[in-house]
Amino acid sequence: MAYSNQDRSSSAARRATVFLILGVIIGLLSPRLLAQIGIATSAACNRNVQQINQAIERWHFEKGTWPDAGLSDIGTDPRYFPEGLPRCPVNGCPYLTDPATHRVVPHDHANQGGRRRW
Repeated sequence: MAYSNQDRSSSAARRATVFLILGVIIGLLSPRLLAQIGIATSAACNRNVQQINQAIERWHFEKGTWPDAGLSDIGTDPRYFPEGLPRCPVNGCPYLTDPATHRVVPHDHANQGGRRRW
C-alpha cells in the first residue's frame, strides 16, 4: 500500500505535536522533581548531623573524653559507625565538630563548605 505525501506530512506533524507536548510536560515537572531531591538530601544531612551528635554524647558518656574534632577516632570505631562515618550527602564534605561545643559544625550546601546558621 502506497502512502501519499499528505499522509506522511500529517503523521510527521502529529509526531511533532506529541513531542512538543511531552517536552512542555517534562519542562514543567523537572524543576519540581529536582527541588524534591534537594530537600530529601538536605534532610538526610540533618539526620546524619543528629546521629553524629548523639554518638558524640555517647562517646563522652562512655569514655569520659570528647572525640577528636575531625571525628577520626569515633569514625573508625565500629560500635559507633559500623559502616564508617557518614559524609554530607549533598556535597560529600566530611563532618567536623566545634572544639568548644563538641557539636557538628553547620555547613552550607550551596557554598560547598561555607558556614550557615541552622
